[in-house]
Amino acid sequence: NTLLDKLDIGDRTLQIGFRSLQDLGFTIQSGDDGFRFTAPDTAPDSAPVTAPDAAQDKSQNKAPNISLPSPLQSFLKASQEEQFQRQYFYNVSLATLQAVAQRF
Repeated sequence: NTLLDKLDIGDRTLQIGFRSLQDLGFTIQSGDDGFRFTAPDTAPDSAPVTAPDAAQDKSQNKAPNISLPSPLQSFLKASQEEQFQRQYFYNVSLATLQAVAQRF
């Protein structure tokens, strides 16, 4: 299996993920045996990951409000958009797709 298969993401989202890791200070090397990631020696100058009042969010059946560093937010948004598109095109009927395609 490839990294794309294991993560269940596309090329564009993987590239955003790699860029996000690099922005956070990680070193990425690719070789015949796959990818190697080296963590930064010091923490990046970005916002820490925090989960304020997670107990309250849990009681309201909501995911905790987690503040992620900007590079991780970019990757998360790209991943969510890709999953939305995948789900949309899986669930939408062929007739709907044909009707939309005829407008263009």
